[in-house]
Amino acid sequence: MEKGSFLRLAGDLIGKSYADVADEARHTRSHQFRRLLEQRRLPEEPWDDLAVTLFLEELANADSNNHLGNVGVGEREGRIFSGLVARRNFHFSHGIGRSGDIAALQPKAAGSSLLFALTRRLVLDAIHICGIQAARAALPVPFATGLSLTLCFSALRTVRPPSARFIIFSRIDQKACLKSIYSAGFQAEVVDMVRAPGGFALQTDLDAIEDAIDRLKADTVLCVLSTTSTFAPREPDRVDAIARLCKARGVAHVINNAYGLQCTKCCHLVDQ
Repeated sequence: MEKGSFLRLAGDLIGKSYADVADEARHTRSHQFRRLLEQRRLPEEPWDDLAVTLFLEELANADSNNHLGNVGVGEREGRIFSGLVARRNFHFSHGIGRSGDIAALQPKAAGSSLLFALTRRLVLDAIHICGIQAARAALPVPFATGLSLTLCFSALRTVRPPSARFIIFSRIDQKACLKSIYSAGFQAEVVDMVRAPGGFALQTDLDAIEDAIDRLKADTVLCVLSTTSTFAPREPDRVDAIARLCKARGVAHVINNAYGLQCTKCCHLVDQ
């Protein structure tokens, strides 16, 4: 409701002084929302639950399935039978993306599309805060490690030569990594770690990775897959050295930084 109309109509019911207090509260919330949309960064002061709820419900109201008088019989109309489910999801039901592009704007879901676009900016800001200042874009998806890697490999397929079928994998004993490679339709070329001189830690075998690229030929290698956050005695991969090697050989480099954002050392390695 417009400011003037609210003050006039509310004032008729509860008096102007109380209406002014209520309108100031409305203005404070509106300022929060406007500042978030303008800055597109995580707020310095955390929002309370009421602010989050009001903001999400305002965006949900922009989706066509929540319009007043809307019948909602279209093929792609969002419909929720259970009120419990509707409240749990803040009345979002339409979904995002279009024609296989998750980042594309959805004409019938302006609120959902805006929420996803804003989420991408906020996630990127969080990554910068964690220490990876070199990050230029972020794509938040509801995937765990394995499926996220599969998505990355599938995307690389469009920019690498058709002959690229191998992924050189600096070994980590995690099934999800191998499953992601095979699920994307590639073959894993596993490179074992080497023991650190005078100790029990396992380190990246950079020479073996270089030999694998030369042996397989760069145009048959989709990428090198390295890992930051791992379990002892394995150390984080030397992602900076691997990146320089991949650049020199013309091969892509994918860094598995799962669980690494909360570690300043891992973020520093990726940022380099």
